[in-house]
Amino acid sequence: ASLTVDDVAFTYAGVRPLAFDSTGGGTKTSRRHRIIDHGSQEGPQRLHGLISLVGGKLTTYRSTAEEVAKYVVSKLQHSCLSIDTAKLQLPGGDHEEIAALPQTFPLWSMMEPTVTSRLVNTYGSRLTCLTKLIDQDETLAEPIIGSGGILKAEVVHSFESEMAATLEDVVARRIMMTWTPSLGVDYVQAIGDFAADYFGWQQTRLEEELRNYFTHIGRFGPQY
Repeated sequence: ASLTVDDVAFTYAGVRPLAFDSTGGGTKTSRRHRIIDHGSQEGPQRLHGLISLVGGKLTTYRSTAEEVAKYVVSKLQHSCLSIDTAKLQLPGGDHEEIAALPQTFPLWSMMEPTVTSRLVNTYGSRLTCLTKLIDQDETLAEPIIGSGGILKAEVVHSFESEMAATLEDVVARRIMMTWTPSLGVDYVQAIGDFAADYFGWQQTRLEEELRNYFTHIGRFGPQY
């Protein structure tokens, strides 16, 4: 394909935390996680009641959380209920509700297939949360003009129910437009204008929110 460094839009690196091992370098350090009971340590480092999980991976979060919970319950000498979280559906993972979305989600049949596909991939069965917002205000079912199909309800939901605090939170970490080919540049102004109008932001805040977003994506490529 004759690709060069100039063809790279941006790069990303994941960092895996490993439990500290003073006996060797990173290649020799164990990849296994450890539970550290700071109350059992000797000297000034001893801290009763503090349990740390060190190392591990995001993909094993359910099993490690279960392991830590069982450790704490045992330490407190409580009886432990048997709960298999490995089989519990993640939020938005109800397949029956997803299959019923064309009947339960307002205006489903009037939306572009690319929009409905994005909504399902982003929210799954939690699209019902957007339905509740739209039931209260039908205008929130409208796409934000110039946003690439983002519904007004998505932005409101991000701020009111998903703990978003900034425009960057919404675009990069809730509706995830940062991971589109344009890094969200084509849409962030429209989304910001709607948020400012809906939540009553001053112009100075809108300008700061936009500036912070472009600073955020500036790490991905010099063109921004």
